[in-house]
Amino acid sequence: MDPFQRQALTCLYWHRLMSTDQIRRLIAPASPVRTVQHKLLDLHRDQLIDGIHGYHAPRAWHVTDDGAQLVEAAGQVDARPYRAPEAAVLKLLRGGSATPAPPTRSPSWRRCSRGRPSSGCRTCC
Repeated sequence: MDPFQRQALTCLYWHRLMSTDQIRRLIAPASPVRTVQHKLLDLHRDQLIDGIHGYHAPRAWHVTDDGAQLVEAAGQVDARPYRAPEAAVLKLLRGGSATPAPPTRSPSWRRCSRGRPSSGCRTCC
């Protein structure tokens, strides 16, 4: 197992559910996404991580029980009862997002056709 894969296992252990791009940006931002995908697929073939496919959503990865035991045995983390991200997995499979939606802007942020805040434009609003 190379250093990237060890770091990916540790990150997935703590974050529980991450997309391929999130793992790439966190561990190896200069690496091409295809390289990261191949390294994650190697971990998947070794049954250390598992992937979840959502409809029109990127693949999300999580550590399996074997992967969690390997991370704990390496002494990189404090051992804790590992819990699979069931709630997030179910939400992804239903087509939702595993993370909360960002806050939306209030109506006061709307702009008129001239680029002014809509509450301050008296000509065209």
